Amino acid sequence: MSKEIESVMEYERSQGRNPEDVSRRYVGYDIRSDDRLIEVKRRAIKYGFLYMTNNEFETFLQNQNAYLYLVYYREDKPRLRILHRDTVLANSKISIKYQLRIRKKVLESAEEVEL
Repeated sequence: MSKEIESVMEYERSQGRNPEDVSRRYVGYDIRSDDRLIEVKRRAIKYGFLYMTNNEFETFLQNQNAYLYLVYYREDKPRLRILHRDTVLANSKISIKYQLRIRKKVLESAEEVEL
């Protein structure tokens, strides 16, 4: 469990909720906390771009109870920004990027040319 997920779980418990780490199940979010589906993202700064997998984004779109918890650090202390799905969707510019994973075997068999 990452320290960010651990910090969010502590926060959720302090709010009287019952968080469960589901991040290794690849269900599209990191924590189920009572009725909340929480995607945790670590940020070096408070603002800017962040990336979601297709599964994370689809889950976020399809669930009214989805939240984005942004964990960032100020003076080595974790800070948290909590955004409800509707706020994120209404105030974000969404761009789609594709990531290709090409197997080593395929790359090794491809033609190689000296430039």
